[in-house]
Amino acid sequence: MATNTRIIVATVGTSIFTNYEEDKRNNLLQLETLENRQCSEWKNYSSDIDSTKITVSEWLQKKKGDAAAEIKSILKLKEKFNNIKVVLLATDTILSVLAAQLLEDFFATSKSGVNCEFCKSKENICACENVIKGLQVQDSVQFEKEGMINLVERLSQLIKNYGKDNVVFNITGGYKATIPYITLMGQIYRIPTYYIFEDTDDLIKIPQAPVDFDFSVIEENYFLFREIDKKKNIPEKEKDVIKRLKDDKLVTEKNGELSFTPLGRILYERFKELYESGKYHKRNLLSKMVELKLFKYLVYEYVYNKNNKVRDKSSYIVEHGKKVGDKHYDIDVYLESEKEIRAIEVKPAGSVSIFCDKAKGCTSERSDSIEYKFRKGGFKFLIDEHNKKGNPKKLYLDLFLYYTNNLYPKIKGMLIELKSKLEEEGVIGKNRIEFRIFLLKLSSNYAHDEQWEITGNSILDLDENKIKY
Repeated sequence: MATNTRIIVATVGTSIFTNYEEDKRNNLLQLETLENRQCSEWKNYSSDIDSTKITVSEWLQKKKGDAAAEIKSILKLKEKFNNIKVVLLATDTILSVLAAQLLEDFFATSKSGVNCEFCKSKENICACENVIKGLQVQDSVQFEKEGMINLVERLSQLIKNYGKDNVVFNITGGYKATIPYITLMGQIYRIPTYYIFEDTDDLIKIPQAPVDFDFSVIEENYFLFREIDKKKNIPEKEKDVIKRLKDDKLVTEKNGELSFTPLGRILYERFKELYESGKYHKRNLLSKMVELKLFKYLVYEYVYNKNNKVRDKSSYIVEHGKKVGDKHYDIDVYLESEKEIRAIEVKPAGSVSIFCDKAKGCTSERSDSIEYKFRKGGFKFLIDEHNKKGNPKKLYLDLFLYYTNNLYPKIKGMLIELKSKLEEEGVIGKNRIEFRIFLLKLSSNYAHDEQWEITGNSILDLDENKIKY
């Protein structure tokens, strides 16, 4: 596949059959039999399917681009992007799968130059990953709880496989009820989304809205979202958070089991991708805002008094975003006096990356993890410099985790594990080097109202007890 090839992900409907009937002014007898039949019933109607396929295929070769809006839109996208590969997605119905097969066969034999892919194996066609399980309209509950979730997951997988910069959505065919969700995914991932009206030749691009999406609720509760995704039991203390997620239409509950809504799945999959690639923290303005609020608090705590005058006995220097080492490692907030150095890292408690990747180790790909800071990052540089100078000052390496509700139990356990690991290796706990962990309790609307400040009461220890910093 050429490097500049665009992957056209196209949903497939059944207009090809109704167009045949309108053109021929003759009803396909098998259509009434096959209509609304789920793909799992394929073998029961094999003779009707084969007959329909032969009849429509012959007509399709004659009508070409006028046979279906899916064909017309794909050919238009071919004109626009030149090198394309089309991936067809069918609903969980016999007619949609049959339509996708007809489209795949059409492009395979046409001279359009379109590389079209549906299902590689013709055996057990309904098990094909491009047949979206549960995506049908006879059962609205199954459509929302299973079909739409599976569609979002398949789209997410295709984006991951091919890269979002190479993917284009074609929403011309398929159920109209899927259009808002696919369009939303296009907006969130910034993927071009196109459609074409049945009776026109104009290819229409849905414009990218000049907005970003608020991932703060997922950032604050990412570990909880992962537990929901894995169908794990959720601690009772998280019931207030679960209520909020339900109110925001991100999760739903049935028979005591939590699962994502289609919207929840879309936002979770996008955040997970950004988080695992390390890109989210680099672009996260909320973390920067919390850093600045903490910096302001510490300036007034250690440098200035309430009258904005430098304290007479202050010997502290407080810096935000201090760069250290040849690689310019970033220290979020840095304090230094004649007796001590405090290097502060600020992270969201609900999505903090604690350990390096087990498979890859401490590589730059996960330079946002706390362990990386000690192994190769800013904390490592400060430790090395401290030891070279014969440790004349006490070195505090402080982690501040901000949150609004409760600290998820697993996070506390992993932090204690990391601290013990570093102590056993002699990285901390000797030579006047100490690793401390603090919590920043913020108001629930901190992400939407910047008129708040950090106070002494905001700072807690890992057991959520108020302390003086």
